[in-house]
Amino acid sequence: MAFWILLLLYSFLLLLYAWQYPSPSIQKWPLLATDDTSTPTVRCQDTNDCNAHHICLNQTCLPQLLRGEECDPLTGEWTLVSIQGKSLVACICKYPDFIHQKHYGGNCDVDVTCQPYGHYNLHTQQCDCLEGFVAFHQPKPSCKKLPVVERMMYESCDSDEVHFSYIQPSDGFIAGYLRRHQNKKCFKRPCTFDAFTGQPLKKARYEEGNGCVCDPALGQFGVRIEGLPDYVQGPGYNACASVFQTPLEYPISVEIVTYFYLMQEPPVTFLQYKNLNASHVIAPLRSLIQNGKLQVGQEFPYDYMQVFFRERHPFTAQVRQFNYNEIFYANYPPTLIRKPNQMEWCRFMSRHLKEVFLPSEWAFNLLYTFPACYIGKKDQDSPDLYRGRYVSNPLHFTFRAHSEHPRYNSLLLKHERGDWTLEFAPEYDINTYLSIANPRMVPFLDDPVVNMLEQGYMSKDPIYDQNVLYRHQERDRKHNNEPTF
Repeated sequence: MAFWILLLLYSFLLLLYAWQYPSPSIQKWPLLATDDTSTPTVRCQDTNDCNAHHICLNQTCLPQLLRGEECDPLTGEWTLVSIQGKSLVACICKYPDFIHQKHYGGNCDVDVTCQPYGHYNLHTQQCDCLEGFVAFHQPKPSCKKLPVVERMMYESCDSDEVHFSYIQPSDGFIAGYLRRHQNKKCFKRPCTFDAFTGQPLKKARYEEGNGCVCDPALGQFGVRIEGLPDYVQGPGYNACASVFQTPLEYPISVEIVTYFYLMQEPPVTFLQYKNLNASHVIAPLRSLIQNGKLQVGQEFPYDYMQVFFRERHPFTAQVRQFNYNEIFYANYPPTLIRKPNQMEWCRFMSRHLKEVFLPSEWAFNLLYTFPACYIGKKDQDSPDLYRGRYVSNPLHFTFRAHSEHPRYNSLLLKHERGDWTLEFAPEYDINTYLSIANPRMVPFLDDPVVNMLEQGYMSKDPIYDQNVLYRHQERDRKHNNEPTF
């Protein structure tokens, strides 16, 4: 009962307080300052003229969508966009199917087409793939793993190789070899690499119809390797090799010597190097060096002397000067003189000789005009081996009737200080070459042909008969368009 009386009393007091409390005066809430969305226009020539986080676009500084973000010009470009009514600059990707971005408006640096086995190359617009993977272009750039045989078809060839689809007959490959390796895409060009080390050889090449041509001035020589006949066409050398462990880049001095056997046997021909450092020479040849000299045998008619004359390389000839008399007795100056780059036709009478000359004078000019001559391809009086070849003048020797007249049967083609010189080789040293050549290939100077000419020089009968042959065959030379050089 007392509880209820106290509750009524408390309620009465609250009502009395509320009636007596003054009413508060309510004022208006102050409004916030309005945002000014208009930004003052700043003109510019490039982004350096703008404030931080602004980009110069259309000669106006505009704020970036993503502050501090970059935009690679190769993959994206700054573009004006509108976000909630504001003009901002964002990086937009040029190739979104290939390279994308982590965030809208950010740098375009996310490779989406070549990953995970490569990356997109902006310069080639192709995929650069990891080893074992191949780049494809359709329907879009990508990297795929293929079987080994298929992968080889997509790989590029090295500089010393030729793609199978571009091989020509002039490259020297035998068709059977290409058929047996039809799954191979790249082939090393014949003759262009060292047969022993595989290193590339400067200027070494294949010559159609012959075989490998190896430049001796660069320390190269021709070889014939067993097992390669079905690889390179031609009857000559099927590979080149270098005398030196490191193939040369620049030419050096070399001598090419050929001894002829009066056109009755294959000549002996070899390369000769001097002042060699044995430590620079390949192991198979190192033990053959004597007093700094090295001789490397070559095979006629595939030796470099034939190549040199056939390709008309410039050279200077050195010949001895004789004064003619009817029995060939004459003194000659001890020095050698230079003659122009001209090779006379010595198997047939030279067009420079006139028929008003005596037959013996014709023969004399043939004997002493020039060291070498060309044998016609259809010259029936020459062995097959010599037809269409350049040889030592077969009449170019002097008679024993005078002790001062040496007799030569060899040519020396020398490269020295950048120039080629042709002259007769020094005396024939039979003991030197018997040890390195087949005895049948070594010239024997006391043969019947030489003796006949020596015994008949006073009567001139053999020489006269030879001149008749020259006159008759001169028309054939012109008709067959054989060179006079």
